[in-house]
Amino acid sequence: MARTRNSGGSGARLPLMAGNWKMHLNHLEAIALVQKLAFTLTQKDFDAVEVAVLPPFTALRSAQTLIEGDKLRISYGAQDLSPYDSGPYTGDISGPMLAKLDCHYVLAGHSERRQYHAETDELVNAKVQAALRSGLTPILCVGESLECRRNGDHVGFILGQVGRVPEGDPGRRGGGHGDRLRADLGHRHRRGGRAGRRAGGGRGDQVAGVGVS
Repeated sequence: MARTRNSGGSGARLPLMAGNWKMHLNHLEAIALVQKLAFTLTQKDFDAVEVAVLPPFTALRSAQTLIEGDKLRISYGAQDLSPYDSGPYTGDISGPMLAKLDCHYVLAGHSERRQYHAETDELVNAKVQAALRSGLTPILCVGESLECRRNGDHVGFILGQVGRVPEGDPGRRGGGHGDRLRADLGHRHRRGGRAGRRAGGGRGDQVAGVGVS
């Protein structure tokens, strides 16, 4: 079952504020940043939102050790995962590997993965299912290009991305779960705008939704 670490006093799910570090910071710098984040934020901040960091793979173990050792109110996760649980896939990181690090979240379908690595909705779907199989909560990223928004096609484009991803996994308990997963995927959208213009009209940077089952 996918999981999230925090909930509000009433048991309601807290809003998630997750920072994607992209390809920045080595493991020593990651430790320093997590410590700074923990000391800077107040208890009121932590009560209002769930705070999560998404460092590079090489810094995950260091982040885990610090967060768990100091009992920080910070969740952590990965920026990507393989659609496969194991196998001859050089350079890939699997869901079971991330689960052993006690990751809570993992991105799937980030705009940069879609643009620079040609990830399709079908591949993103497979990654979402892989995350769920390993008990991770996928953060589903969807977004339109600046051109798509200017043409007024962005609403249909985004709904299409969301609708195509949770197609269900026959091997997952309960069989086809697409309808339930769609209901659980609350997507938050930030248009391409500034990020799209900075990339020369590329896809918008952070459009995310979290599915928790």
